[in-house]
Amino acid sequence: MVVSASLGPARHLPEQSFAVLPVLLWVILLFAASAGLPRGFVQEEETHTATALRLAAKPSTLFAGKLLYGLTLLFALETLVTPVYCAMVSLTVKSPGLLALTLAVAGYGLAAGKHAHRRHHRPGPGALDPLRRARLPGPPPPSPPWPSS
Repeated sequence: MVVSASLGPARHLPEQSFAVLPVLLWVILLFAASAGLPRGFVQEEETHTATALRLAAKPSTLFAGKLLYGLTLLFALETLVTPVYCAMVSLTVKSPGLLALTLAVAGYGLAAGKHAHRRHHRPGPGALDPLRRARLPGPPPPSPPWPSS
């Protein structure tokens, strides 16, 4: 929806077909970044090392480390995906310096925004699973094998 709204009414003219190609590059990069960035944090939460990290280091140090991780991941992603995509769709870049600057600024924004959001937003247990909190009708829970006192 956002892509079609940003492009405006689509006609099948050869001049306008090239307007879609840069938009598709950004869609590919955004989806790849949103799939790749959270993986490191999910592993921290699953292995319960996030709490140890919070106790061992200053928040600014943690943020800087996670930002560096995100920037490295996005730099690698942009370095691999952009040339391959441009070669596959025969897209010529008129200003490679401007493209590199745009990719760098966008990568920094994605990495910093993603980590700042994770730093300030910590949902409690069950906040993401409404069924866990809901009381569904069904059989009563089994009684314990020992007599109650």
